[in-house]
Amino acid sequence: MRSTEHVGHRPETWAGHQKAASEQVETQTRRSKRLAHLGAGARGRRIVTVACALATVSMLASPSAGAERAPVKLSTALLAETSSAIRRSDVPGTAWSIDKSTGKVIVRVDSTVTAAGITKIKKAAGAHADAVDIKYFKGKLSRLLNGGQAIRAGVSSGTAICSLGFNVRRGTERFALTAGHCTKGTTNWYGDPAMTNKIGTTAHTEFPTNDWGVIRYDSDSAAHAYGQVYLYKLIEFRDISSAGNAKLGQEILQSGQTTGLRRGVVTGLDVTANYGNGEIVSGLVQTTACGEPGDSGGPVFAGNTALGLVSGGIGDCNNGGVTIYQPVTEVLSRHGMEVY
Repeated sequence: MRSTEHVGHRPETWAGHQKAASEQVETQTRRSKRLAHLGAGARGRRIVTVACALATVSMLASPSAGAERAPVKLSTALLAETSSAIRRSDVPGTAWSIDKSTGKVIVRVDSTVTAAGITKIKKAAGAHADAVDIKYFKGKLSRLLNGGQAIRAGVSSGTAICSLGFNVRRGTERFALTAGHCTKGTTNWYGDPAMTNKIGTTAHTEFPTNDWGVIRYDSDSAAHAYGQVYLYKLIEFRDISSAGNAKLGQEILQSGQTTGLRRGVVTGLDVTANYGNGEIVSGLVQTTACGEPGDSGGPVFAGNTALGLVSGGIGDCNNGGVTIYQPVTEVLSRHGMEVY
């Protein structure tokens, strides 16, 4: 019976437990619904938050992902290496210089340079080809051999006519400076078209690599070698009392027989020019003054300060052009001379 009573109590206990369980389930269900509602909202907020975060990241990241990569400026050493590579490419009709402000090597090419020549330059620059900035000019890069306040010399092909640059002195000796490609292969120099008035003889020539020539005046001519340059159209002379180095943006004057007096601005320093046939000259200065055959050796100056000797140029004064010149301070220092 105890077992029966015991068994008889189980239904009551089970019923109680079942009711309690039912109430607990109902309570949990209601709680779950409340939690589910809160959870949905929380999840919704989390989803919105994540979506906004991704949108924010996307808006921040998209420009950098889609924008072009900013060019990297080459170091001075790499620019020099690129310049040397362009020199080794040996493409005539080109003149180039390093522009540290932009991290570029500016290459000026004349009308004779073909697409194959441009490709050769770029190939030589290799990994740094993007740092090569090609500038195109009409006309041909040439040594401006023909005039100035003219001086003449006999050469195998006839007569070399160049411009006298500056008169200089070393002690009691007097000399005339001109372009080295003018004095190369010459001996006697004359001041008249008939070549009867001898003024001096070639004392020194630097060409190529540099481009200057030194003419030693004969005693009679030395007495009339004044420290001035001719201004052509102004029909007057400018006294030269010092020598200096050019700066970018500096205004200059250039004098030569063919084009007379020209004004310009310095646009390039340490320029290298390839005239062809292995004639490469470095350390030149470029200006916006035009020049033509006959201006070689002519003076470039600012105020009363001598700056250089015309070496060559691209283009002409009718269609526009540029000239490049040999700095005079290097010449004076090498030979222990001075302007006066």
